[in-house]
Amino acid sequence: MCMYFPTFANKKSLRKSGVNEPVQMAAIMMLFILGVVMFPTRKIVGWFYSGDDEFVFLLADGIQRLIFSAVMFKFIADFGFNVIPEKMRVAGFFAVLPAVIIAINNFPFVSFLSGNCSVTETPGNIAIFAVWCLGVGLFEEVSFRGVVLPLIYVKLRESNLTVFGKKKPVFLTVAISSAIFALTHLVNLLNGFNPAVFLQVGYTFLIGSMCGIVFVKTGNILFPSAMHFIYNFGGMLVEKCGVGNIWTTEQIICTAVVGVIVGAYLVYVVLFTADKDCDVLEYAIYAEDIESWKTKQNAE
Repeated sequence: MCMYFPTFANKKSLRKSGVNEPVQMAAIMMLFILGVVMFPTRKIVGWFYSGDDEFVFLLADGIQRLIFSAVMFKFIADFGFNVIPEKMRVAGFFAVLPAVIIAINNFPFVSFLSGNCSVTETPGNIAIFAVWCLGVGLFEEVSFRGVVLPLIYVKLRESNLTVFGKKKPVFLTVAISSAIFALTHLVNLLNGFNPAVFLQVGYTFLIGSMCGIVFVKTGNILFPSAMHFIYNFGGMLVEKCGVGNIWTTEQIICTAVVGVIVGAYLVYVVLFTADKDCDVLEYAIYAEDIESWKTKQNAE
């Protein structure tokens, strides 16, 4: 396990709070995130728009998420987290490249090519839907992987929790942050009880885990953000912009096979390799710049 302990002289108060009280700061950030998620965008738009075009509301919600993504980037900067490194970590990128298959495969290719479903909306509405997917994906990634995940790691890196008898703070960080991300979707129950919400909690835990693995291996929040966007766009394109039956037997089998194979590989990556190579996450959280970080690491 990496043992780099930084000093925090002359850091902003939020930076110090994130290091000294990571659990409390994570809780505060979660309240802010929930506030954004529950923001009554549809109601506010309804004050000025009397129609029922769903794409008007999607555009407003997408723009709102993009604006609050910028706010979350400000929080990231104040915490001192470095989630967009100057240089791409090529090895980490290729290690998680199979995750792209999961994201792309969320589009129902089998059902689409067999004619069971189709996209019927205009290019303009599809573009609006893309903006909404971008806003949702970016906001959720910069919030949960850019802020909540690092704060949890700050807490777990010095804890005595073990997995299979060994300390694995990176693995536990991904698991716990993904569980928090998944449970956040329970707020959808406020719109009325729907058993599908619990199914949503399950698959959002999986997508959250995938994005968490991508982040801890690359150290770049833009990669999981892009994969989240692709996953949402492909998975909901027919639902929002088309017609037909997505989940045919063939599509379910294809999705399950790809999911199991790639999922098993990603679990291996984070369980058996991430904690041996935790310098990426350490740098993302603690480095002021790459050269000074390398100097401090070598001094250890």
